[in-house]
Amino acid sequence: FFVNFERLHLRRREQIERIRALIEARFADIGRKVPAVVNYEHFEIEPELLDEYVAMVQDVTTRFYTGVVRYATSGFARMKLGEALADDHIRSRLYATLGEARAALES
Repeated sequence: FFVNFERLHLRRREQIERIRALIEARFADIGRKVPAVVNYEHFEIEPELLDEYVAMVQDVTTRFYTGVVRYATSGFARMKLGEALADDHIRSRLYATLGEARAALES
């Protein structure tokens, strides 16, 4: 399952709920958990939305993914998102490239 958040800028809570709804709709069709890759290239989020976003990520990760890897070429983005998503429920690392992320998911 590929989630492309490239150049996405989350500015409103409604966007977070829209992401959740889109993922839920897609998995209603899939009908089982699958591995996921998430592209965070040039992703931005308003600081006041970060906790709510992380809670949504935890929810969809638990319900729909057998494993998840994320990537962003920006070291700053990897550091900030990595800190926010560093949680036992998520168990994910941000990689620098799609190739690194896919290799980690396959191993």
